Amino acid sequence: PAWFDEARANNEAHNEYECSNMGTCDYTTGTCTCHEGFEGAACERMACPKDMYGNECSGHGECISMAEAAKRTRTNGVV
Repeated sequence: PAWFDEARANNEAHNEYECSNMGTCDYTTGTCTCHEGFEGAACERMACPKDMYGNECSGHGECISMAEAAKRTRTNGVV
């Protein structure tokens, strides 16, 4: 589904888009080239920020997908 798109009707948003609407599809290879800040085969996740040494999250904490963050939450978003 798209990261962002306009609602078309009541209860209808996040429609299906190629490259999650965050990249461009090369139809000859079937691969996505993601916009800056997104990564994955379908540009489906936000890229983790890196410091000047290439450490994700500047070496502090861990970068996880939104799906993993949802699995880890308890009540009202508190982990």
